[in-house]
Amino acid sequence: MKKFCTLVWNVSLAVTLAACGGAGGAGGSSTLSTPSSPPSSQTPAAAETSITITNGNTVYNSATGDLNGDGLDDVVVSGWRYDSSTAYIWVLIQNSDGTLSDKTSTLLPVNTTHGSQHVFIADFDNDGKNDIFVPGFLDGSVMAPTTSMMFWNNGATFSKQDFTEQVMAHGACLDDINSDGKMDILAAGSNGVGVLYVNNGNRSFTADTTTLINTWFATCGVIHQANGDINILMGGETARSGYRSAIAVFNSNLQFQNYIGVNTSSGEDLINSAVFDANGDGRQDFVMALSNVYPALPSRRVLLNTGTNTFTDGQTLDTLGSEYFTLVTSLVDGTPAVFLPETGIGSRLYYVSNGTMVAYKPTSFGEMTGSNRLLMPTIYKNAQQRKIYMLQLLNDGNNSTFKTHEM
Repeated sequence: MKKFCTLVWNVSLAVTLAACGGAGGAGGSSTLSTPSSPPSSQTPAAAETSITITNGNTVYNSATGDLNGDGLDDVVVSGWRYDSSTAYIWVLIQNSDGTLSDKTSTLLPVNTTHGSQHVFIADFDNDGKNDIFVPGFLDGSVMAPTTSMMFWNNGATFSKQDFTEQVMAHGACLDDINSDGKMDILAAGSNGVGVLYVNNGNRSFTADTTTLINTWFATCGVIHQANGDINILMGGETARSGYRSAIAVFNSNLQFQNYIGVNTSSGEDLINSAVFDANGDGRQDFVMALSNVYPALPSRRVLLNTGTNTFTDGQTLDTLGSEYFTLVTSLVDGTPAVFLPETGIGSRLYYVSNGTMVAYKPTSFGEMTGSNRLLMPTIYKNAQQRKIYMLQLLNDGNNSTFKTHEM
């Protein structure tokens, strides 16, 4: 199964401090070395990539993954514009030296979408080439449903497919939910009706609007239990389940069984989640980030999977706030890693070491933006050089420019 990752950054919350997002993604699961001693205070290498864009989005999101089959992480940037049904998308291809080149006009038939809160890179048609999926989302005066888009990877170029349904995918995630070897899509819908796009395997999907009923979620994640049960974490619901956020338990036939409540403070929303084995016990867990509006409980913590359909609060990662809507996973030194975004030095990349999660080069996140305004951060890997690079989109008051630093 191909892995994926994605990151969202809200311009209205960005500050001039640095931040960065998670590495990894489909086709980019190379192992990176971790420091054997505490990170050095040495300033990272100077930025090498400089790509200026003249048309921008209000909110940006990104995904990393190998789009051209060379084993290097590439980056796709998308997002949405305030009260507009036209947003922009960019495809940045990584070079062997870790720099990025804007190949949007060469690879994509159009450089616009209808707007999205997420973007995903995965091989949806199982042809060995990673595709790009942009679930629909509009915001501004009001949030509104819009059309999702798939960009199918044909090798030298991509072709665009518009989905029939309009969704309001504030939350979305990918999973082979029916275990048939094809990647499916979960998207928050409008009017409390989520959409499960079941992958038919021939570049088409069947929209199931009966499984994810009564769910408007800001984040989602899926864990498959050993007995065949399926656990779907849906964060930031409007309490239709009786909980502010909850895990919906389904059997292997996707028949709903019950809800498991997630421990949150009153008014505190679960807005980020990631799925991987956070303590090395062989079971998939949820890593969660909650909004810091009501920080009565730790805002970044692990929800441990302790057995079939049973969970317990695990490690507290930190108590820094989180206001961004996607976590991303990768590998660091052969173990799972997850990035938790926040303004400036509050961003952290955690990896698993000896059954616990520890921060990877935490001081690196404070050395990126200088005096410019940070619009979007992410990180990507270069397997050939065994290095991690931080990508940022900066606004200097006139234009926006992509910049890179070595982490």
